[in-house]
Amino acid sequence: MNDILFAIAISIVNALLSLALLSIYYKNYTKMKSKFSLGLLFFAGFFVLQGLVAAYLQFFMSGSCAREMTDIAVTLNLIEALGLSALLVVTVSPC
Repeated sequence: MNDILFAIAISIVNALLSLALLSIYYKNYTKMKSKFSLGLLFFAGFFVLQGLVAAYLQFFMSGSCAREMTDIAVTLNLIEALGLSALLVVTVSPC
């Protein structure tokens, strides 16, 4: 049960990282109004949605999932968290 809670926590962290990116991209879009900024808004928005849906599904399907599926979910969530963290660092760092 602890593994699935860890997977859920990472999914929530991923949603929060994506939400931070979404707010930065929204500020950039309001200033620049470029198609690229709009694309980044959609990109981050879908990642927020994905993180929340993943946490929801992992919570409500935790009793029916095999141990191997939980390990896969944790691994994929960790990889996503690393990627989103790197993207957030690059996004907020000065040129």
